[in-house]
Amino acid sequence: MSLGVVLVLGGALLVVSNPPTLTFGWFACAPLSEETYAPLGENPWSSLFPPAAIAGWVSLLVGLLLWAFCAGWLVGRRRRPAD
Repeated sequence: MSLGVVLVLGGALLVVSNPPTLTFGWFACAPLSEETYAPLGENPWSSLFPPAAIAGWVSLLVGLLLWAFCAGWLVGRRRRPAD
């Protein structure tokens, strides 16, 4: 149960501390060289979902699943009163 608390709090902290950043803009002048600029291999989703934020969401999800498992296990362990 305490592992679930740690995972949920740690995941929430990672998500809050790594907000998505949008990087776009307009460049008014063309480069002076003959080379063309093409950002090869750049993932457009990486600015919206940084790896630390993804790890935070996964940790949060695993922690909540662990809480749900523990709650179900505790409810299932309750004994019925003797008649």
